Amino acid sequence: MIDLSLENIINICTHRKPGVVGKHRSFSVMLPLVEMEDGLHVLFELRSPDLDAQPGEVCFPGGAMEAGETPLQASVRETMEELGIKREDIKIINKLDTLQSHANLSIYCYLGIINTCQFNINKAEVAEIFTVPLSFFVENEPEIEWVDVVQIPPEDFPYEKVNSPKAYEWRSGKVDIPIYMYGEYPIWGLTARMMHNFIEILEGKRQ
Repeated sequence: MIDLSLENIINICTHRKPGVVGKHRSFSVMLPLVEMEDGLHVLFELRSPDLDAQPGEVCFPGGAMEAGETPLQASVRETMEELGIKREDIKIINKLDTLQSHANLSIYCYLGIINTCQFNINKAEVAEIFTVPLSFFVENEPEIEWVDVVQIPPEDFPYEKVNSPKAYEWRSGKVDIPIYMYGEYPIWGLTARMMHNFIEILEGKRQ
């Protein structure tokens, strides 16, 4: 039996960490900065062409969270595994904004500094790594494309239960798809959204 007293409700909700409503898969990535002679660079991975999901795409180090992991632990573990570096090679600055995608993904992002140039990349997941000057993203706005997000109910949706006609107008929306072109590398989609968000943080557009 649930205790519905006001005291109990206040106690539960006061100490509870807010989550996300709905069924979401949780991922955690790192936005890794590298200090180079010409200034700060951002490190990116090119995903292996043999992967089932997003083969050959540019991304940040990261992946799905394992049972019992915190987002930070997942971000660090995936970065170590994919780049072949040690924990002491990574300095975490802070958590950045969490991205919620229309595809039911919750993607946590951490800003980190990579303090090594010795990498042993996991070729099963990463085809290559490359860096882009951080200044490039300050000086170049991404191209923005828009994609429709449409709700398509199944044929047997029970309209009669919700007192609505079959002609019910389901809400639709649009999602922005930013694209940066850096030489031969297209940096786009969720990775570009996180990168653009980070630049807006630095510019003071996001508090």
